[in-house]
Amino acid sequence: MFILIKQAFKRFLTKIFDDAIRVEYQKAGLIKKNIALEGGDISYLCSNTGSLVNQSGGVLLMLHGFGAEKDIWSGFARHLATSLPMLIPDLPGHGENNQDFEVDYSVHSQANRVYKLLQALNVSKVHIVGHSMGGAIALRLAHLYPEIVSSLVLISAAGAEIKPGVLENIVDSRDLNPLVDVKNKEDFQRLIEFCMSKPPYVPRPFFNLLADKKIARFDIDKKIFADIAADIDQSGHLDSIKVPALIIWGDQDQILNVADADYLNRHLTGSYKIILPGIGHVPIMEDPRQTALHAKYFLEHLAL
Repeated sequence: MFILIKQAFKRFLTKIFDDAIRVEYQKAGLIKKNIALEGGDISYLCSNTGSLVNQSGGVLLMLHGFGAEKDIWSGFARHLATSLPMLIPDLPGHGENNQDFEVDYSVHSQANRVYKLLQALNVSKVHIVGHSMGGAIALRLAHLYPEIVSSLVLISAAGAEIKPGVLENIVDSRDLNPLVDVKNKEDFQRLIEFCMSKPPYVPRPFFNLLADKKIARFDIDKKIFADIAADIDQSGHLDSIKVPALIIWGDQDQILNVADADYLNRHLTGSYKIILPGIGHVPIMEDPRQTALHAKYFLEHLAL
């Protein structure tokens, strides 16, 4: 009987949580859609007004980081309030998409899948906002398909690790990866503390739901991380990228060293750099308003 009550309570909490997420979509002017592509369906968010097709000013494409999903952008998108139509997909292997252990999740392969998504949606021009792994994918897209990329906003972007971060040192010394080795709620709490200097408040019942969700991803996250790690370095492609770029980084980032922001700034011609004091690896959650305002100014005044 206790187990049945516990399961019913978890279903109840999940419904409340999902309802809260839908409210966040509404506040940001987003709706959820799904599209069938070769290799599997892609779940995505897009602006609830207008069309993505043949927009002369381009579409704002947001790419999340490793182990994350499209929902992470809701607060950022709400504060951004841009006139550009938004497209926010779950990257393959993440979120509501299928978890396929036979798929290659390398940066190159993910970039090509995003390009196929854009083709399927008849999107011809994009301004890309990429966080962490999504930043590396954004860089590879700009290198592979320069004709479609109008500008880049790189937030704590992977792909140019010139100086080890705290995480890399921990993985080397203890053979543990806090981003992957999440097997219980204590590990999940440790992950939050590594990723964010100022994590948003999450009520304990919802924290437990999120922890269970992350724990269930252990095997697929291990596979995805290995594929990404083998193809993460984008430094050889930077000089070929000629579009306006904004680099945003938290000075308390323990995952990717803030020195990487300087490297990107030097090698992306004409790029701009903003360092956020007191912020960790996830500015879009730690301070979504400030991060969005920086991106908004860049997109409206400098990404021309």
